[in-house]
Amino acid sequence: MAGCKVKSLLKYEKSDNTVTIHVDSSILQVQIIDHYIIHIKKVLDNSVASKIPDYVTVLSPQKTPWQVAEKNGQVIISTDSVKVIVNANGNIQYQNQKDNKLLSETKDYTYINPKNQGNKVSQSFAVGDEAIYGLV
Repeated sequence: MAGCKVKSLLKYEKSDNTVTIHVDSSILQVQIIDHYIIHIKKVLDNSVASKIPDYVTVLSPQKTPWQVAEKNGQVIISTDSVKVIVNANGNIQYQNQKDNKLLSETKDYTYINPKNQGNKVSQSFAVGDEAIYGLV
């Protein structure tokens, strides 16, 4: 349909260096650390904040120009080096500024399973012929 506008299915808020996106029963925080470093955090809506320090992202957010926009039902967060695209079901895709896909999350084996014994989390990614190491 020509001229048909796609309404965003995602509700989001922007702060100084973070975009918080609400997807189904989870909250996705996209934090801009610098031009190349984007810190992603997914939690369930009703989860209790962790008291464990974040040892993964130790660099404080830098003064980095960035933008957030909606297009075709997606939220697109971009710096001058990378783009993070969040689609309507919460899957995340990473691209460079030339729109070359770097990495994309898939729904295969991706879940947050809250149980009394603690949250069990799994994520899967499509990366082409590369391997990703160090994700726990």
